[in-house]
Amino acid sequence: MNKIKWITHNPSGRRRVVVTKELPGTRWLDRLIRADCQVEVCTSTDILSTAEIITAIGNRCDGAIGQLTENWGTDLFEALKIAGGRARISPYSLEIPLPRPHRVLSMQKRLGLRP
Repeated sequence: MNKIKWITHNPSGRRRVVVTKELPGTRWLDRLIRADCQVEVCTSTDILSTAEIITAIGNRCDGAIGQLTENWGTDLFEALKIAGGRARISPYSLEIPLPRPHRVLSMQKRLGLRP
């Protein structure tokens, strides 16, 4: 397994955001930097383990951008919460198909984030 490498953008940023994979384009990064965020991006192409992401979150993390291939379960959300971050699940990326008549139930509703 390769040693995990991270690139830090805007190291003096007031808020800390961990990004588990390099994302396409630069618009997302530009916006985070304009919002005074220190952005730490993992350059590894490997799928990070829960332990590796928890280590990256550390004891201070205001937000994280993870991938669907990673195991974002209770342990990671709890680590993020302890580090001071808050989670927001995108209803566009996580949807659960249900039998009719429900069609699709968004994860926001399932997690109690939305009525």
